[in-house]
Amino acid sequence: MHFSLSINTNRLIIPPTIPSSILNRFIEIELTKGSSQSSFVIFLAKTRRFFVPIEIRKALHLQHNDQIKVNLQPLQNTLRTPILIKDKKFDFLSSVPITTLSGYSVLVLPKRNNLLCWYSSQGRPNELLIKRFADPLKIARFIGYYQAESGKSKLFPRRGRELNFTNTKLTLIQDFLSLSQKFLDITLWHVTISYNKNVQPKFINDLIHTFVDYGLLQKNIHTRIATRIKNYTIKTYISNSVLAETIALTSNKLQNYLATQQNFPLFIEFMKAYIAGDGTFFSKRDKYGSLHSRLILHEQYYGSILLLEKIMKNHGFSGRIRKHATKNLYLFITIINWDFLFLLLQYDLLALTPNHKEKLINALLTHKNYHSLKYILDLPSRFSYTELKLNCSRKGWLNKRIREGLIAQTQDQTYILTLKGIRTKELLNKLPC
Repeated sequence: MHFSLSINTNRLIIPPTIPSSILNRFIEIELTKGSSQSSFVIFLAKTRRFFVPIEIRKALHLQHNDQIKVNLQPLQNTLRTPILIKDKKFDFLSSVPITTLSGYSVLVLPKRNNLLCWYSSQGRPNELLIKRFADPLKIARFIGYYQAESGKSKLFPRRGRELNFTNTKLTLIQDFLSLSQKFLDITLWHVTISYNKNVQPKFINDLIHTFVDYGLLQKNIHTRIATRIKNYTIKTYISNSVLAETIALTSNKLQNYLATQQNFPLFIEFMKAYIAGDGTFFSKRDKYGSLHSRLILHEQYYGSILLLEKIMKNHGFSGRIRKHATKNLYLFITIINWDFLFLLLQYDLLALTPNHKEKLINALLTHKNYHSLKYILDLPSRFSYTELKLNCSRKGWLNKRIREGLIAQTQDQTYILTLKGIRTKELLNKLPC
């Protein structure tokens, strides 16, 4: 549909000769001035009016009384897929909302391997370009960080909703930003460093340079002095409602998937990041010498902690939910015995928290079961009873390992390490002697 207009204001009107069938639809508008062309997307309401974005006005050097040619092309919104992971790839088309929480329709257009997302509201939101397909393991870890350390999905005037992540550990922030690069342009991120006035200015300047080295734009890095902060805290954020709601929907879908389907690789990546952001592991002995270990997950909302409980139980970890005694938090507490300590080591769930992993290793090395199982380290995959006696003379040791499924007796009266025994030996070898 073609027609010509004279520029009188920045808000133009579609002539009544254009059929009303194009109203209340997403439209791509192409403007031509001389030999220059530029296009943009709008939602054309029944008023027939549309606003020319400032970047288009600058690109075409539009002036008052300029004559322009207008071409209207109705757009077909892409249907969302219900499949979260297909052919070992995460599909973001499954998570882009059909409408925003404020009720605006969201347009999605495929652009090669990307998705162009946009919605119409008061003002003009920025278009969002995200990669459609990504590595599921990277997305699972990203969502683990997001679920642990993101803020509320609050609607800000003239900015929309935020995708944000707040922490003080640079290693976690760098990992979070690096993971976001798998589907986003990293230059979209903004950073606010809030710090106590006693913090040295050089330290803050070094932080700024660190984020520039990560790939962020220096103009998007902000600082402010805060009185209620001991040292400093760092908030990374992108103001874009479609992105914020897409990630929130991704988190909800992924967690519901993990609560009903056993997928250990995804579970491990999700929980590693979640524990790094909002988990606690401690292990100590009481006055009688008994070892007590706990893994605690924190959530602000009861529905969220219930979902985490289902995820943990679906992947072998039992526990209970408790309300925090003084804070508005819900806790999922896993009482860790030897089997669960071994699971934490096997899945390496504390990989992103070195202090917690050190406590885990110490708990394993001082556990009575370790002193019994460590004899497996000196055994070959196949051995005789005589070879066993050279390494371990403890009465009943062999029969107990057979009952546990770590060792099996063969027909020729020799013994072999089972697959479980071999895996146990591999895990024990990870522990420092």
